[in-house]
Amino acid sequence: MALLTSAATAPVGTFCLVLHSHLPWLAHHGRWPVGEEWLYQSWAQAYLPVLDLVQRLAEEGGRELLTLGVTPVLAAQLDDPHCLRGVHDWLGGWLLRAHAAAPRQPELAAREHRAATAAIGLFERDWRHGASPLLRSLSGIGALELLGGPATHAFGPLLQPDVRTFALEAGLTDTTVRLGARPAGIWRPSAATRPAWNAGTPRPGCSASSWTARRCTATPRSPAPSAHRTCSRSAATSR
Repeated sequence: MALLTSAATAPVGTFCLVLHSHLPWLAHHGRWPVGEEWLYQSWAQAYLPVLDLVQRLAEEGGRELLTLGVTPVLAAQLDDPHCLRGVHDWLGGWLLRAHAAAPRQPELAAREHRAATAAIGLFERDWRHGASPLLRSLSGIGALELLGGPATHAFGPLLQPDVRTFALEAGLTDTTVRLGARPAGIWRPSAATRPAWNAGTPRPGCSASSWTARRCTATPRSPAPSAHRTCSRSAATSR
């Protein structure tokens, strides 16, 4: 019994959830398939619900919920007045399409009506001034940690060192302006590596651990609140 009790209460490790988000510049580049529709679909079905969940968990006292990477290219679109108007119109179109489908597919239409209505409500409540105020608020209370990145999503190891350094500094500066704090880590484009990237590239404002492999420190799921572990692996997803 003593062995069972010990095994049940011993720390088993730490899980780190790291979400990476990026899209190329799509504003004013057509509608479909590789145009603004791509941005608006991702916004409606990924960015709105994920940050709504983080916000609800934060209101319940949740902290250090996840690490989120938003590339400067995507962040600029999520703050852009043209894109904000565009996604609001797109959400309204989603609702109208749901209504139009009612005579032919009533169950599908009802489900899409609920989803579109919820998305419009989230956008009008939290996103009318762009993503930065919402991200800044969630980061400020410690609900999530934000990663930075180079100004563009170039394949870093193939860039000249001075271009690579400039791109990173420009991206981190952009994130600092938008969010009010300089990120401590980055999501390295394409997750690629070579010795010169690790050993020869200046790391402006980023720690070595966050540059080479994003790490996090958190409290494990254990009755002992003082026990901490550091993990070097993370669960990551890309949209």
